[in-house]
Amino acid sequence: MPARATAMVCCFASLVPCSSHAQQTRPREHFQNADVVYDWVTNSRKDKLRTFISHPRNARFKVPVLFFVGWLSCDSVESPQGETDGFSALLLRLIDQSDYATVRTENPGVGESQGTPCDKADFQGELEGYQAAFESMSKYEFLDPDRAIVIGLSNGGGFAPLVAKRHAVRAFVAAGSWGRTWYQHMLENERVRLTTEGKSAAEVNDAMKAFAEFYDLYLIQGETPGQILSQHAQWRNLWYDAPGGQYGRPAAFYHNCRR
Repeated sequence: MPARATAMVCCFASLVPCSSHAQQTRPREHFQNADVVYDWVTNSRKDKLRTFISHPRNARFKVPVLFFVGWLSCDSVESPQGETDGFSALLLRLIDQSDYATVRTENPGVGESQGTPCDKADFQGELEGYQAAFESMSKYEFLDPDRAIVIGLSNGGGFAPLVAKRHAVRAFVAAGSWGRTWYQHMLENERVRLTTEGKSAAEVNDAMKAFAEFYDLYLIQGETPGQILSQHAQWRNLWYDAPGGQYGRPAAFYHNCRR
């Protein structure tokens, strides 16, 4: 599973109070053609999540909005260092060059977001953060939420339709994402990984038989990798990640995601 890529700096006092100290101590993005409002939303866990709402600097009327649903990893959606990979290039150029407003949301425990650490956050809390951010668009007079396009990046593309809830959107876009169950997705990932590592067809076949059982216990039966390996020692050489989770996220995240 790729991490981040595998996957406007102006505060409006009338909308969001700015901390001059925070502005001085935290590097920010800079845009020629867009301004950014820094705001917050919360989820049911009481996590306080940073949002970034940009809009074209010279817009005189409400503009359509690109709502981003981010990746699996605990990387920030803010890129003060500029274009460091494909996703940061995509985000920064759309913000500065598209003439659309944009909304980005930090996951729990990422960047300035407060509350549950990212490596302990579950999928439901993350989803609720995006849903709260989507609901919050109605309070910005420069946004037209009736002309929203939801863009899911990497893992975000798989659940982006859940973010808007009952609201109609103009389009859903999935970039570098998945479109099947998480169980099927992970089996495909494992086959690709093993093949890329140069395993023979026989080795890949044997490993996939074991992974089919492993991921059933992990994702469908709700066990952790560590619990599974304690009962199936013959699979220890197949597992390459943590006993309590995978890709920097806890097992509970994937249990939620699978449902």
